[in-house]
Amino acid sequence: MDHGLSAVAGGAPAEIQDVRDAMDAYLVSSGIDETAVARIVEQQIYFRLVLVACGTLPGKSTDGSVEELFPRQPDTPVDEDMLAASMLNPSYIAKLEKGTPICRRIPARRGRPGRTVLGAEVEAPPAQEALLSAGKNTAFSGSDVRESSTEGYLYFESGHFHVQQALTVPDRLDEDSDTIDFDGDVWIGGDVFCLNVIRATGSVVVKGSVENSFIQAGKNVIIFSGVVGEDEATIRAGACVFAKYLEHCIVYAGRSIVCECSICSHLYSDDHISILKGRGVTVGGSLTAARLIEASIIGSQSERSTQIVLGEHPCSRDDCRELEQRLQDIAAEAAEAEKAITANERIEDESSKLIAQAKERLRLTKLRLKEQQLQKQLDAIQSESVDLSGCELRGGTIYPKTSITIGPGSFCVPEIFSSCTFKLVGTNIRAFANHMARRSAAERDDAV
Repeated sequence: MDHGLSAVAGGAPAEIQDVRDAMDAYLVSSGIDETAVARIVEQQIYFRLVLVACGTLPGKSTDGSVEELFPRQPDTPVDEDMLAASMLNPSYIAKLEKGTPICRRIPARRGRPGRTVLGAEVEAPPAQEALLSAGKNTAFSGSDVRESSTEGYLYFESGHFHVQQALTVPDRLDEDSDTIDFDGDVWIGGDVFCLNVIRATGSVVVKGSVENSFIQAGKNVIIFSGVVGEDEATIRAGACVFAKYLEHCIVYAGRSIVCECSICSHLYSDDHISILKGRGVTVGGSLTAARLIEASIIGSQSERSTQIVLGEHPCSRDDCRELEQRLQDIAAEAAEAEKAITANERIEDESSKLIAQAKERLRLTKLRLKEQQLQKQLDAIQSESVDLSGCELRGGTIYPKTSITIGPGSFCVPEIFSSCTFKLVGTNIRAFANHMARRSAAERDDAV
């Protein structure tokens, strides 16, 4: 507020009380500058405005925030467990015990209120509280801390921290071990012996070898040693399979299979198969992949028959068969429901008939909805196609009796090929290489 004195002819000099009375007349009661009031009286300032009262602005409000106790991106693994975990999911940040705090909320702070010269309070702007979002397998501890609700591996995805549940079996699985059916990752600390069954929605890690057992994972399967399956072991992974060796077993992978040696095994991948590390040998059995198969050595000097197939989605093909079977089962059940609806028409009691009809119609509606969902999944899988021109077989050494099929083309290797890449050209399979054991590149192309 600005104020000054107005002199009247013959008036007495103004006093401090005169200035105060003038401010009271305007209801000024806050933020008064006593020094300015005294200066007006001392200097007898007339007909000029002097700032004698000033309101205070409200303080700045601070929004709440979330303090994250772990980084969003993983660091380089420093121990064996985290190294294996990073193979399961490169986004895994750390292994947590149940109850480990993940993040905590820092409350919002509202600024101090301001005040006008009339004494009225001016509220500070409202502050926004932070939201502690819920991730998979996390829970509140109190109201301001979010923690792991289970043992598992922490990762950050879609703006939230999640914990992938993990089941750890510290030792091997014997023949009399119970079936494992787990929603999360499964870690086996030793070997998996005969006739064991492991199913996991996440990944499966075996820190030993696997005998004739069944392992199914929604994501990856990592076997530190390998598989000796005796033609009875089956490994299924929604993503990738990693193992040192695969002997006399069947392996399915939705993305890739990586191993050092494959002997008399049947490997199926919806993307690629790589057998390059270590010995890099595949002998006998068959390898089927959608896009790429690569190995250091294919076949053997004893001319053991080895089959190579490219241009197919073997896992999707199996999924199609499963979906088709489920659709057939639903169709049969729907037919039974329709028969039941017809039969219920003969019920004499009207109330009982209505209840029975409603029950069967609800059942039929659910079956039709499920049928539509499965049919959409089947159509999506069947619409997938492979660009056969991009399919390749890469081999360091390929021995005779190796059979190669890419789409409509097929070729049986008649002699040793070295450093070759086989592709489909038109309807024929052609070899492209830096050199060949017995012939020049041009001669080999003619031979193929």
